[in-house]
Amino acid sequence: MPLLTLQSARSYGLGRLLSTLLPSDMELISTTTLSSTQSSVTFSNLNVNASTYRHLRVVGLVRAATDSTAQSIVVELNGDTGSNYTAHSMYTFVSGSGVIANSWLYVNQPSSSAYCGGAEGLLAFPNSWTANIWELNDFSQTNKNKYIVSSNGITNSATNAVSSWNNLMWNSTAAVTSIKFSLPSNFASGSRFSLYGIK
Repeated sequence: MPLLTLQSARSYGLGRLLSTLLPSDMELISTTTLSSTQSSVTFSNLNVNASTYRHLRVVGLVRAATDSTAQSIVVELNGDTGSNYTAHSMYTFVSGSGVIANSWLYVNQPSSSAYCGGAEGLLAFPNSWTANIWELNDFSQTNKNKYIVSSNGITNSATNAVSSWNNLMWNSTAAVTSIKFSLPSNFASGSRFSLYGIK
C-alpha cells in the first residue's frame, strides 16, 4: 500500500480529515524510541520552542512492559508532583461485533495522579501497540491554566477494544518547560514518542 500523504488523501476525499490530524504548520521537533524498558520519557527545555510554536503535540506508540494488564499513563508538567491536576476521562469499551458494551466517565480532582493516556500490556494482543495523541495548547502563555487533550485506543484481544478521550488541566499559569510521561510498570522497549510544534 502506498504511503498516504495529504496530497494523495485528497483524491480519496480524506483531505479535510488529515488536515486536522496533520496540519501543514506542524513540524517534528524530536523523537525518542526506547531501546530498553523505561519508567518514563521526558521532553525538556521546551521554552526554546516558544518563539517558533504556539502549541505542542506528542504522538506516542507504546506498550506496557507487563504480561497483559493495560495501564494509565501519568503526565507531569514542569516536574510538578503536587495535587494540582484535574483529569476528566471518557472510556468506551467495544466487544464482539463492534457493539459498544460499556462506557464510563472518570473524574479525578484535584490530584497528583494526572492520568492522561494508556498503554496495553505486552501480551494483550500480539504485535499490537497503543496509539496516543496529546495536545498541549498555548504552552508558553502565562495568562491561563494549561490544558492537555488526548485520545488513545487499546486493543485487548481480537474482539475487545477500549477507546478513551482525556482532558487534563494543570492548575498553573506558568509556561510549560517540560513534559514527562510515566508508567508504573515501565514502557516496553520499542515504545516511541514524537514531539511536534504547531505554529
